[in-house]
Amino acid sequence: MVELNMLKNLAGSAVAGALGGYNAHASNIVSAIFIATGQDPAQNVESSHCITMMEAVNDGRDLHVSVTMPSIEVSFTWSLLDKLLFKYFKEKKKEKI
Repeated sequence: MVELNMLKNLAGSAVAGALGGYNAHASNIVSAIFIATGQDPAQNVESSHCITMMEAVNDGRDLHVSVTMPSIEVSFTWSLLDKLLFKYFKEKKKEKI
């Protein structure tokens, strides 16, 4: 797995001219999370940039996998923002009384 990661994700992505990361196709996972949480799935292009690293540990008996995703974009929906603002101003109004 470590060698496959080096060949496919790191070297293969570099040869292909990948911009923003060397990954194992994180966009499907990011899109699924965005859809499930009400985010805009069109933002998965920028948010799917990641670097997948693998390292054999414990004399090769275990595999340590790390994924760094430096540019996940999230946003508030207007309805959530409205609720937060309404709650904030309602509490401010109580403080004045």
